[in-house]
Amino acid sequence: MSQPTLDRMLPVTCSCLPGPAPDMVVGEFIDWLGSGSVADIPPWLPDLARVEACRQRLAESPPVFPDQVEELTINPGLELIQVGWSGLADRLTDPGTVIEESPCQILVFPDPRTGEIQVREASVHDLLALKLVSEKTDSRQAAAEAGVSVGAIDNVLHAARYHGLLLAPPSRLIRDPGFPRGEITDPARFTSPTFTLQWHITQACDLHCRHCYDRSDRVALDLDEGIRILDDLYDFCRQKQVFTQVTFTGGNPLLHPDFNTLYREAAERGFMTAVLGNPMPAHRIREMIAIRRPEFYQVSLEGLREHNDYIRGPGHFDRTLAFLDLLQDLDVYSMVMLTLTRANIDQVLDLAEVLRDRVNLFTFNRLAMVGEGAELASVEPDRFPAFLEEYMAAAEKN
Repeated sequence: MSQPTLDRMLPVTCSCLPGPAPDMVVGEFIDWLGSGSVADIPPWLPDLARVEACRQRLAESPPVFPDQVEELTINPGLELIQVGWSGLADRLTDPGTVIEESPCQILVFPDPRTGEIQVREASVHDLLALKLVSEKTDSRQAAAEAGVSVGAIDNVLHAARYHGLLLAPPSRLIRDPGFPRGEITDPARFTSPTFTLQWHITQACDLHCRHCYDRSDRVALDLDEGIRILDDLYDFCRQKQVFTQVTFTGGNPLLHPDFNTLYREAAERGFMTAVLGNPMPAHRIREMIAIRRPEFYQVSLEGLREHNDYIRGPGHFDRTLAFLDLLQDLDVYSMVMLTLTRANIDQVLDLAEVLRDRVNLFTFNRLAMVGEGAELASVEPDRFPAFLEEYMAAAEKN
């Protein structure tokens, strides 16, 4: 989102926030500093004194934070100070900071998590977030006015929330009270700050794996229907106050005729994105990165070369290793998933050594005993504990 675009949305000052109201003694002292009757002081010192007085006052009389809020709310202790010099916020902690004459605004506020007083020069994004919340402007409306994506607006709000300028409601994605809890009593285990949609957008696949659980002939997701689903997902996650991730899968999701469009639509709604797919040409990955770098790209291997290629087709093992090198070169977080079976359990740790320094994460999943996967054999339950101990021990060093 370009700064000129944001500038059109902002007032000259952010009138929604209180300015400093120092007590009379401090106020008179600051006025005296700025009166010109004191010789040989830097011209920026009165502004610095105003900032320091505000910080001290908040430290001595911190605001009372509500236990929780029902909507995005401005930090009740946040104050905005108009100054004529840039660099003042950093000068409080670094005496070597260069001060330059340049009007700006300083935010002084207590961190809602720690209570520590923060001082920072307000960015365009900070002021936009405060303006949107104070005026209760909907993200879609703001995006339309600025000519940017709704995700760009929401990212501004998320950043302000992260820095403590805004207070946010807790997640409303909570297990029903009737959900079995057993011995677990921690409420945090029954709520989530995120919601992930693992989205099968196509059955098209360039492989025919021996353990595939779904070779049905469903038609690919229609583009208009896909956009409707993304809109519904956006509304759902806003109502539940959770961050959103869309993980594209299939089949091979990049074989969907409108993959780039669906991927862009997800990114423009501010969703994190990821892919569960197959090795693809470099230009397809660069196209995706140009829209948004995925949180991860996951491919599959089923053991060492001979066994993997028996399951996934001749040459797949070497193509996958080359593709992992490509992801590393393009700075894409890479993951390898193995489907654990009776035939490959003894190859897992050897494969992990092959993948050392080549992939960011290697893990395994269960065999789905449906579809063509019903022809393979699961690991015997009595073998699993010993395997898991070896796997965890190896993970400490790899």
